[in-house]
Amino acid sequence: MQLIKDLNALVKSPSAVTIGTFDGVHVGHQRIISQLRADSQSLRSVVVTFEPHPQTVLLPTLPE
Repeated sequence: MQLIKDLNALVKSPSAVTIGTFDGVHVGHQRIISQLRADSQSLRSVVVTFEPHPQTVLLPTLPE
């Protein structure tokens, strides 16, 4: 696994991508990632997530 925080550092190659708020790799997230890897065949699998969590940006007044 490689953590990239700067899109300019991203190696551009054909990829299969999933985007979401992966705030922990629980069973549901594991299934999504497994399905991505199975469907991607020879492509690189990429998971895009957000830091901070979008809810803290879009709804900052909600209690945690």
